[in-house]
Amino acid sequence: MRAIPIEYIKEGQELAETLYTNTGTVLIKKGALLSKKLIGKIEENHIYTVYIKDKYSKNDVTKMIETTLKHSGKKIIKEMFESIKRNRLNTSKDEFFEHYNKLLELFNDISYELSSSSHMRIDYIDIKSMDDYLEGSALNTGILALLLGSYLGYNKDFQKELFIAGVLHDIGLLFLPEDVLDKSKDLSMEEKRMILHHPLDGYNFLKDRSYVSSYVKVSVLQHHEHIDGTGYPNRIASEEINDFAQIIGITDIYDAMTSDRPYRRALPPSEAIEFLMGVTGRYFSSNISETFISRVNPYPIGSLVELNTGDIAVVDEANPTLPLRPKISIIKESGDDFSLTPTNLIDNNNLVITNIHY
Repeated sequence: MRAIPIEYIKEGQELAETLYTNTGTVLIKKGALLSKKLIGKIEENHIYTVYIKDKYSKNDVTKMIETTLKHSGKKIIKEMFESIKRNRLNTSKDEFFEHYNKLLELFNDISYELSSSSHMRIDYIDIKSMDDYLEGSALNTGILALLLGSYLGYNKDFQKELFIAGVLHDIGLLFLPEDVLDKSKDLSMEEKRMILHHPLDGYNFLKDRSYVSSYVKVSVLQHHEHIDGTGYPNRIASEEINDFAQIIGITDIYDAMTSDRPYRRALPPSEAIEFLMGVTGRYFSSNISETFISRVNPYPIGSLVELNTGDIAVVDEANPTLPLRPKISIIKESGDDFSLTPTNLIDNNNLVITNIHY
């Protein structure tokens, strides 16, 4: 199976992953042959990337957490976000405390499910509707931050703080007008100022809540700061930026780049990884950046890629030491049949991946 943008779907292709609405109900079941009507149904639900199964990529991609847990997690986060919007000016009753405790329970469930796959590389592209982007991104960032914390050797208590920080990192955006948050055209100077202020808005919401740890609060405040001093809101640099905030920052960027947004389509993991490689040592410390990059498959198993020779190949396996040089099989068509020639790009310097093929 491989992830493809919806504009590349051909009628008759097999859906490899069940699609859900933003309320968690089944939209189209796995195994359905996609018709023009079903493709239109997917677009109506603002889902712009799907998994298909074809003759070249019959593999299954292992999900980090099961769909039912993912949807229950998004529901918890959505209810929390709606409560924050509704009660942010009302200090007489702190509903947030109740939702915060549900987040702790959610961490326990997700941590347990991830415990058997903590050695795995990040290979699965999460399919989400733009209608629930904010809660989907919050959950993804929390999961990725938890995983990166485990890769860096943090204990379970610190992994918990990273998960909570990942979920809450953008709560300052909840205080923005909806039309600014969803805007697909150029922002005005005032709207840009509002966006740049969201880490402070999130921090100010959390700062007097004693049950929220200082690790979470500083991560919310600093997750857009860069170690070269070019970030925001306070343009701090180097050791002034907490490591937790850097972990949230890099996982947030990766999730945002590989997700569909109102103003652009999702980028393939390879482009996100190349970007992160380019800002290593400027945005994030080498240790945090290189640890994360080493665990992400820039070319997920089953992807089709174009080579500099013009050939098309299917990705078979990642090379942990050189993630941009995976093991592949070159496809040779012969009438209605085809053959695969295995090649390890580490051993073949003449071959270079030039693009994802859809």
